[in-house]
Amino acid sequence: LFISKECYSNGCAATLDVTYPSMPLILVLNPELMKGMLRPIFDYAKNDEWCFDFAPHDVGRYPKANGQFYGLNEETGELSLSMQMPVEECGNMLVMETNVALATKSTEFAEGHIETLEKWCKYLIEFGADPGNQLCTDDFAGHLEHNCNLSLKAIMGLRGMAIIMEMAGNEEKSVFYKAQ
Repeated sequence: LFISKECYSNGCAATLDVTYPSMPLILVLNPELMKGMLRPIFDYAKNDEWCFDFAPHDVGRYPKANGQFYGLNEETGELSLSMQMPVEECGNMLVMETNVALATKSTEFAEGHIETLEKWCKYLIEFGADPGNQLCTDDFAGHLEHNCNLSLKAIMGLRGMAIIMEMAGNEEKSVFYKAQ
């Protein structure tokens, strides 16, 4: 594991908004570190506590990675759907996973999470063309309707999945994700 921490906002750990922009440097240094940054998100997304069909924003507050903190009502312990960044985070994870596969010239890591990746692709296919009124990484700007940057993130994520499938030798799924 290689867990990032937000410095100023609320101390979230393994935050995709921090992981995504650090990806180029981390991949150059060592792709294994990038895998270490993605593992906590994959593990948490597979946990019964995570109740959504999209990628989480974080895995908790540092130093405890005990469940997403962003959008959490601390009184009820419930996560607010309106405070999530579903298209943003699904796109981020798919783009990062694709770059891990390209950097390592292997889909082995992706194949270990393929069901989760395909679930996130399904979300992007349904909601990525017009994300509606969602938060994005620029959450300080509030909810933005019909955000074209989120649509582009969805397109990049789905194209990334096509690349992963092509590298894995699954031409049928590669063609499917390219068409999306």
